[in-house]
Amino acid sequence: YLTAWKNDDTFAYTASQAAIRPEPAEWSVDRNDHDSLDTIPDYELLIPKSQPINYSQFSFYVSGLHGTSEFIQLIKDVREVCAESEVPTYPLGVPFTYWEQYIYLRYYLMVALSAVLAAIFVVVAIVMVNPWLALIV
Repeated sequence: YLTAWKNDDTFAYTASQAAIRPEPAEWSVDRNDHDSLDTIPDYELLIPKSQPINYSQFSFYVSGLHGTSEFIQLIKDVREVCAESEVPTYPLGVPFTYWEQYIYLRYYLMVALSAVLAAIFVVVAIVMVNPWLALIV
């Protein structure tokens, strides 16, 4: 079905902006060489099977979401569906390039603050030669 979708319905395949690897097989029937669909030989109608998909990437365009929490919930739900898929699937689009940073923002903020405070403690402890004073600062 993937071969027929790519080769016989090119507008829908192109409009989906999907990146599927490996590329589906090439196939076409020149309908201008035949008087009707009944005169097309069977060997021309055999659709070659595409190789199994090992990578897919597709775009998302989202409307109707108004807050950060709604976008974060959308991203979590889509990531969950992608994780359950048998094919490695990678969503793409504004929600995933812009809003996904907010999912782990608090965690990385706490990691950065902890690293800064630990560095300040070490520097003050070395300069003042007193860890208790460094703890107070």
